[in-house]
Order: sequence, then structure tokens, then C-alpha cells
Amino acid sequence: MINYGRAMKSLVVLLGLGAICRQAFASPWLEASDPFVRSDLTALSDSGAINSPTNHFPMLWSMLDSSISQFNIRSPSLRSEYSHIKYLYQAAQLERGNRKFEVAMNSEPLIKNAFGQVNNDHWGVYASYEMLKPHYAFRLSTGYSDDGEDRDIRWKDSYLALNAGGWVFSIGTLPRWWGQGWQHNLVLNTHESVPEISLSYTSENNWLGVWSLETLVSDVDDIYQYQWSSRLISKPFSILEYGLTYHQWLKPIDDSDYLDEQVTFDAKLSLPSVRDFYHSVYVEVASDFRASQLGALLFGWSGFIPFDKHSFRLVIERQQGRDDDLHVLTDMKLFNDKLMRNSYLVEDGWSVSGYVQLANDHQIEATYQEQTQYQQQGKELYQVSYRLPALSGRLTFGVDREQSESSQTNYWSNYEFRF
Repeated sequence: MINYGRAMKSLVVLLGLGAICRQAFASPWLEASDPFVRSDLTALSDSGAINSPTNHFPMLWSMLDSSISQFNIRSPSLRSEYSHIKYLYQAAQLERGNRKFEVAMNSEPLIKNAFGQVNNDHWGVYASYEMLKPHYAFRLSTGYSDDGEDRDIRWKDSYLALNAGGWVFSIGTLPRWWGQGWQHNLVLNTHESVPEISLSYTSENNWLGVWSLETLVSDVDDIYQYQWSSRLISKPFSILEYGLTYHQWLKPIDDSDYLDEQVTFDAKLSLPSVRDFYHSVYVEVASDFRASQLGALLFGWSGFIPFDKHSFRLVIERQQGRDDDLHVLTDMKLFNDKLMRNSYLVEDGWSVSGYVQLANDHQIEATYQEQTQYQQQGKELYQVSYRLPALSGRLTFGVDREQSESSQTNYWSNYEFRF
């Protein structure tokens, strides 16, 4: 008998996950790996310069085609942010930086669940190569790393993709971030080693604006072997974008009566700008598909101000959960593990984070977070990182501190070179 789970995992490891745009891009998307790029994108969205939703990563470049080619920069203060996005867009078109070498080290393999923090290995050395043809693209990525449990050669962060017009078929292991949160996520937050198969369609009309529908199957290899997720995103108005997502867990390994369906909704409303200050409010809600009450609620505010080619973003978030839903999901063990890093099990928590970008391309991120997970003691989290151009590449170093009954501090660094 064929072991379909093992066959799928082997195929995904060899081929990878991805997508390909309608034009020749070396990398088909903005990936879920850089909070500063997301900050620029969100600022342009809140100013009305981008007509596509920004709540779905990896985000197809094709969704930004018309916005980039016909950018209407209403404020000269956002020219730096526009230049950052356009540079990445042109680099993708010209296939610049499609080879990568990376070294990462962490004093402790902590689980970090914020946007852009996808590598939790204790240490690792990685290399990748990308190629694009008119109707397919792929990235082969390999590395040798210690993930805190074993040392091995790994093939994560690879993809293969085929496209036909607005249709995209993809297979691989790229990290995903669906939703509006920055430090919390109630929709989908996957690690770069989760094998997935995906099919999506992107279009635009007068009712939905720019919209996209995607369905994917993930091999979570947990109590349920597969997770099926389908998501619709749309930006019908310049100030409003939303996403509607449905999850179902398939093929239970045992016969336990677990909750196996979940629905989530997320939305962002851009508020009127004040001079050069751009801000928005957002919300995520998630619950059992059959429940009459919400299982968890996340709401937040994000503000951005550019000044003299520098910029600063402040993000404040709050999450609350309902005990009976958390009890069932704790039994399921589907969230907050090394693969599916959803924050659904946070019973009560809040965070404040800041992102500073300097004119010399130095970047600083700082976060403070308090959270209480279901049936656990509360804890405080501190994180500071500094990123700068160095050695013809990019160097990042930082420190994480978890203050709880078993407090620990993690020092980490990362070097990335593209050519």
C-alpha cells in the first residue's frame, strides 16, 4: 500500500512550494521574512497608494503590478518606502540575488512567533538557488543545522511552481503568514519546514477590487495528519481590506472526537492620515466552525511616520481567548508547536513593538510582550534586534529574554549574502 503522507513529504522536500507571476520574476512573491518590507508596504497601503490587500504572505508580485507601475505617491515623505518596494520589484524582474548563502546562530533554540522570525534553529549553514522560466519557477534550498533535537541536512524553504494566467499551482516548504497581526496570529503562521500543496487564483473586479482565492493542504504530521486551508482576500475599497479563512484537519490518527473545523476573519481599516502620519486599526477573530461564540479575538493599531528618509512604526496588539475553545484546542495540540505556530492558545496577552529604519539602511526592532496561555503561568517577553549592511551582505544580531518561572535569555545572529 502506498504511504501517501510519506510520498507527499518526499515530493515536497525535493520540489518545494511556490508561485509564479505573470511576468518574469526571480522570486514570485514578497515572502513572510522581513517586517521592515512589510512596514513599507503597509504605509503605502494606508496612504492609498496600493490597491491590493496586504494580509497574505507570501504575497504575489502580480497583485502589486498595477500599483507599482502606476504609483500615486500622495505624500513626498513616502518616496523612500516606494523606492524600497520598487527596488525589490525590479530585482525580482531582473533575477538579481537569486543565489543565497546564510549562517545563523542562536544560543538557545527559542520559538519566536512574530512576523518575519522564521528560523528557530540552534545553528545552521544554508544555501539556495532560484531559477525562473516563462511557465515555471523553482528554488532549491539546503542546509545543515541543529534544530535543538538533532543535527541533519534539511531541504526547507524550497519551492516549485507552475502558472497559467491568474492560476498558480505550487508545492514546497515556504513559511506563511496569513492575517493582520504582527506579534500574534489567529489565521495561519507556518514554519519553513511544513510541506504544502497549493492552488490559487488572482483577479480584479468592481465588487471585490483586487482579490485572490487560495486553497492548500499542509502535512502537519500531528494528531491530524493534514490541514486543509482555504482563504479569500479582497480590498474592495482603498481604506478596507479583509480575509476569510476556513481550516479543516483531515485523516485523524486516532478515533478521538476532536474539534476539526475552524473559521477565521481578519480586516484592516486605514484611518485618515494626519500630515505625514499614517495609521490603521485591524482585527482577527477565530472560532470553531460550529460554535455560537468567538473562540479568540485579536485587535490592534499600527502607526507609521517617515521623517528625513528615516521612519518609525509602532504596533500595539491585544489578544483574548475563550476557555472552552482553548480546552478543546489544547487537547488537539495543533497550535503553537514547532510547525504550526498559531497564537490561538494565548488566553490573554498584549504586545507593543517598534520598527525603526534609518537612511543608511540600518534597522532596529524592539518588542515587549505579556501573555498567559491556557492553564499556564503568565510570562513576559523582551526582544531587540539590529540589522545592518556588512561584508557585502546583511548582518543581524539580537537578544530575546523570556521572564517566567523558568526564565532564559537567547543571543542570536544571522548573516545573509545574496549574489
